[in-house]
Amino acid sequence: MTTARIVIAAAAVLAACEPPVQQPPLYASPQPRPVVAAAAAAPADAATWGTLIDARDDLVFDGGRLHFELRQAGGRVIQTVRNDYAVEITLAWSVRDLDNLIADAPQVGAITLPAALEAGAPGPTVVLTHFTVIRPALAFWRVLDFRARFGNPAARPARYAYALPFGVGQERRVIQGFGGAFSHRGSMQYAVDFDAPEGTPILAARDGLVVATHDGARGHGGTVEFLDYTRMNFILVRHDDGTIGEYLHLAPAGVRARAGQRVRRLDYIGLSGNTGYSTRPHLHFQVMTADANGVDAISFPIEFEVAPGVAASPVEGRQYRAYERPYHR
Repeated sequence: MTTARIVIAAAAVLAACEPPVQQPPLYASPQPRPVVAAAAAAPADAATWGTLIDARDDLVFDGGRLHFELRQAGGRVIQTVRNDYAVEITLAWSVRDLDNLIADAPQVGAITLPAALEAGAPGPTVVLTHFTVIRPALAFWRVLDFRARFGNPAARPARYAYALPFGVGQERRVIQGFGGAFSHRGSMQYAVDFDAPEGTPILAARDGLVVATHDGARGHGGTVEFLDYTRMNFILVRHDDGTIGEYLHLAPAGVRARAGQRVRRLDYIGLSGNTGYSTRPHLHFQVMTADANGVDAISFPIEFEVAPGVAASPVEGRQYRAYERPYHR
């Protein structure tokens, strides 16, 4: 038999106004399932390297999933993965606890998976590694672990003055800025937390493609279980330069944009909330991409257009009043 223990790290940066703690696996796949004998498995498919032995989906949110398959052709077993999000995903992976298998390729690695052509559509299938079955008449076993981040490590931001992500005339205070002492370090170095009462309309800070959303989370807290990505509501927008804008801690059922939608600057996309690793209502905004190691993120310093023709980096403790009206309406 075979199993896939799919362990997810924060694919998007989990931010809050709390000191960072060590992040646990976000969730693991169900208990191992027995693998049917090859003769009884799905018919062989030459396009996917053999008979399907096991298939699993993980990192499933609105907009896509990662799809893992184990396939067998004679004495050869191949581990594949497919990214069905319309944005690259960088994956750190390893296999372990081999039983009745010999690894014919590296058992650990990091790879950037190409994006699907549209949200939720099948992306290209990639071979992670392959094995030889030692005793073909007997069952075999392996464990697959992975951590993942949305984004392409090669992406770098074009110079841009972001819109303040709330409605014209609204004034919001930065409660944590770049390098904030509570949690904005490392992968969150250039994140910004805006004070925003729950239900505050959130607007897109820049044009882009919505690539993933989640709005089914309920509750919040500053303890380790709230680091689980499924416990937080979010919108991820891929910008034209390949970077990703993250809008985190949204209200339950507070997502107003859909995966695959092209949004424009100052479009209404959601409602602020207090979900996930958070202790007060706020909006966490960050521009980032994945690190090549598949575990960390790279965040980028940003500027907001705070007055006509005036761009400035956000300053912790300062109030900012939005002045822009959507130019496309």
